[in-house]
Amino acid sequence: VAAGVAQLGRLTRLNLSKNALMDQGTRQLSDAIGGLAALTSLDLSVNRIEPGTAEVLAKALERLPDLRELRLSYNSLGDAGVAALLGAAGLHKLATLDLSANQLSSGAAETLAKSLEKMAEMRELLLGLNRIGNADVESLVAAGACRRLTLLDLSSNDLSGGAWATLAAALDKMPDLRTLTLKRMRADLGAWALAESMLPRATSLEMRSDG
Repeated sequence: VAAGVAQLGRLTRLNLSKNALMDQGTRQLSDAIGGLAALTSLDLSVNRIEPGTAEVLAKALERLPDLRELRLSYNSLGDAGVAALLGAAGLHKLATLDLSANQLSSGAAETLAKSLEKMAEMRELLLGLNRIGNADVESLVAAGACRRLTLLDLSSNDLSGGAWATLAAALDKMPDLRTLTLKRMRADLGAWALAESMLPRATSLEMRSDG
């Protein structure tokens, strides 16, 4: 597969999701992926990629100057893996970043907040199914790139009332936000106040409570 990918020098979109690449397969493919200089979209979701491979993948990403979309959902990157990936030079053009279901906690949220400051073109950020808490949301929405988001997904994280208040207060600084997804959350009055604040601008609003 790696040899075949290497021959596709004009490729702009590459979707290798759900291939059970795991660490060995991803390492073998990384060099070939890095040779696809025209690539604008890369999807490696659901491949059981772990932290140890993230540094190898990061080196490949540094060779993709026009990458706009990076999807890595349902892997096992963890905080260390995300830190290695976001340390890659050349990700400043990213407009879509999907890190859903990667066992992320406060450490990754802090790293992500710092990295977002350098990602002026970021528009869609998906962080569902992780372990991000209320304080992490505050640091994330304070990041410069979040002010330009059109889509934010924080579903199934460790969020409660404080997070809803933070998001509601930040809406004035996020004028382009149109899609907010907060599925499987712990709802309270603050959550519904946030929903009410979003209604005048939202094109998609999903807030599904666990009870």
